[in-house]
Amino acid sequence: MDKFGFKKLMFIITIIEIIVGSSLYFIIEFGILFIIELILVSLCIGGTFTILTPIFIQIFGLYVGPELYGLTGISIGIIYLDRF
Repeated sequence: MDKFGFKKLMFIITIIEIIVGSSLYFIIEFGILFIIELILVSLCIGGTFTILTPIFIQIFGLYVGPELYGLTGISIGIIYLDRF
């Protein structure tokens, strides 16, 4: 993240997610392409969580940052469980 910065990486990840999200409806008929797009979505989510960790530490400090990051992850999980 030091080479590229948070904004550039997050912009790239967001663009990939928008492209994949907008084409997912049309790609569902093709099995292999659908699997590839699902893998891309998983990679984007993992990339987002990976670059958020240093930002939490940078903003909130070394002791509070990881705790807030953990609470954020738990909250996201609870929100998605509530939908199902």
